[in-house]
Amino acid sequence: MKLSIRPANPAEDFPEILEVINAANPNFPMTLERLQHEEASRDLNFYFAGFVAVVDGVICGLASVFEDPFAHRAGKLNLQLRVHPESWDSRIGSSLFEHVLNHIKPRNAEVLQSGAGEDWTRAIRFYEDRNFSETWRRTESRLETANFDFAPYHHLETQIKTAETEIKTFSELDSDPDRDAKLYELDWALWQDIPFGEEISRPSFETWQKEMILDPMFEPDGCLIAVKNNEFIGYTSFIKNPSGFLIVGMTGVRRQSRGIGLATLLKLRGIRYAQSLGNFEIRTFNDAPNTAMLEMNRKLGFVRFPGWIRFERKL
Repeated sequence: MKLSIRPANPAEDFPEILEVINAANPNFPMTLERLQHEEASRDLNFYFAGFVAVVDGVICGLASVFEDPFAHRAGKLNLQLRVHPESWDSRIGSSLFEHVLNHIKPRNAEVLQSGAGEDWTRAIRFYEDRNFSETWRRTESRLETANFDFAPYHHLETQIKTAETEIKTFSELDSDPDRDAKLYELDWALWQDIPFGEEISRPSFETWQKEMILDPMFEPDGCLIAVKNNEFIGYTSFIKNPSGFLIVGMTGVRRQSRGIGLATLLKLRGIRYAQSLGNFEIRTFNDAPNTAMLEMNRKLGFVRFPGWIRFERKL
């Protein structure tokens, strides 16, 4: 086996990189269009370096190390490392990891952060063997939508109308020239109440647009916005995975508008939307301390699946 590690070349390497990504995590397949969009949307104000491991001319692994624009803090770098399952016993992951450590030495970083699925036993052992410690968990929940029983929730529609609130899709609000700006402000307000485990960084409006509504997987008819007196007071959104399921991007309601069942109604409208696509499964991730949302999901019939572990290593 002849292994070499070199910088990634997106224009040429993406088809092979995509194959490694999807083989390593088949439960959440990526598309070439989405991969290209992420590359085109990357904020060049933040450090990023990508590498591929090549064996006999074939890309078998990849690693990227970068400053996280979403949760940036001085001295922290993030690591993403994937190896094709067919090469798991070839020490490719170890070689990529050592290559990254050598590459970032001049940056004098203090912390390296990474993550793995709760059921990725090999990856968890890999990080633990390299002195990473668990710092946070996110829970995954899934809902089969085909036979969902809406009967217990019929009163919510009347309750919300009484509160002079409408729920409209992102597409239906196209005539509002301030739609995107209002959704941007709402999204940031809702993030203030999410127990993410790290201080988050506010993206620019343009970056937010690229990452959310210009995402090729974004569902404009599945982005459901609660409107009262022309103000956006809550919303839920989806991205559509090519494998036939929806991933929740956000569900939340402004503090002053809570307590009337609006978040639940947004969830229910989302389930209706999933059914309209052919009874798509809905998947969502919530931080472990977010007990209110986890309980709401449980009552709606969401089932827990292995989630995500955040790891950190001091450098």
